[in-house]
Amino acid sequence: ITRTAVSDASGVENGRWAVLGTTSYGECIVGVTTDITSGASTSGCTRAVGARCDGTTGNGVFGYITSSGAAYVYKRVAGVATLLRLAGPLSLGSDWSPRRLKLRVDTGGAYQLYAHGTLVAYGVDSALATGGALATGRPFIIDHHPDSGALTREYSEFYVAVPDPSAVCH
Repeated sequence: ITRTAVSDASGVENGRWAVLGTTSYGECIVGVTTDITSGASTSGCTRAVGARCDGTTGNGVFGYITSSGAAYVYKRVAGVATLLRLAGPLSLGSDWSPRRLKLRVDTGGAYQLYAHGTLVAYGVDSALATGGALATGRPFIIDHHPDSGALTREYSEFYVAVPDPSAVCH
C-alpha cells in the first residue's frame, strides 16, 4: 500500500485507516513494515499498526513510534482516543529506515507493541478483554500526515496471526 496524500486533520486517529480483511480476531498478532521512500520532512508523519477495528466507526487499539522515538499505544472507543501507554525515547534508527511494527493483543486485555522485534510498550486494559468494548475486531493500519509537504509512505509485509495458546516452554 502506498500513500502520498497530505494535510490530514490533527490527531493520529484522524489519519487514513485501512482495515485489512473481513475476519474479526480476539487474540491476535498484527504486523507491518513501513517506510518513507521520498519527500519532505517526516515531522508529524505517523504510521501505525492496529487491531480490533469494528470496520465502520474507527474504534480499535493501535500503536506507533514517532520520529523522535517515542512509542504510543492508544485505544479508541465510541470515537474517543485514550492513551494507554507512552514509552521512550527509543533508539531504533533514522526516520527514513523501514520500521517493523507488531502489535499483540490477547483476550485477557493485555497488549504489547514491538518495534524491530523489541518490546517497547505493554499493558492491560479492560476494554480489550473478553466482554470489553474492543474484545474482537479486524486488523488495520493508520497513515497520518498532517503537513502539506509531499511525502511517500509505503506499507508492506502485512500479516495477522493467532498465537497458539498451547505452546509451552520447558
